[in-house]
Amino acid sequence: MRLVTFTVGRQEYGVDMDQIREVIRLPEIIPIPDVPVWVEGIMDLRGEVIPVVGLRKKLGLEASDRPALNRVLIAHRSGRSFGLVVDAVTGVTPIQAQDLSRTDALLSQARYLAAVARVGSRLVPMLDLCAMVSDTEAGQITAAGQAAMVLASNGPLSMDLQRDEETR
Repeated sequence: MRLVTFTVGRQEYGVDMDQIREVIRLPEIIPIPDVPVWVEGIMDLRGEVIPVVGLRKKLGLEASDRPALNRVLIAHRSGRSFGLVVDAVTGVTPIQAQDLSRTDALLSQARYLAAVARVGSRLVPMLDLCAMVSDTEAGQITAAGQAAMVLASNGPLSMDLQRDEETR
């Protein structure tokens, strides 16, 4: 298994690389109304509307400025893609099965924790992306984002721009 490691706040986390489609620089994120507070908005990734989750907000951490190091992990599961904004990606590390520890009863309340990986001398909590954004939540966010994009493309400003193009 290969582990993608990243930071959120002062903590390093990891996810199984098989859950990550790609890592990109932070693009323009379009805010949309009536979504959970941890949803940053939506982004356009080569024509695909992708909901974007602010991992800081999802984990209950304070918001921070978006430094140039911020990245978006594009995750894909159950036929849907979503982005996770992280502070920085720190690496991709191969790990062996014996380097993984499943969570015990004491940590069972940590909803997003899948396991703990030993990377050298460090312990890296591995996040469960399926628990981070449910299929229902991802579908609702994507639908709201697509509706917002349709409204924007059919709105008065869009109509004025189209009219200007036609008169040139």
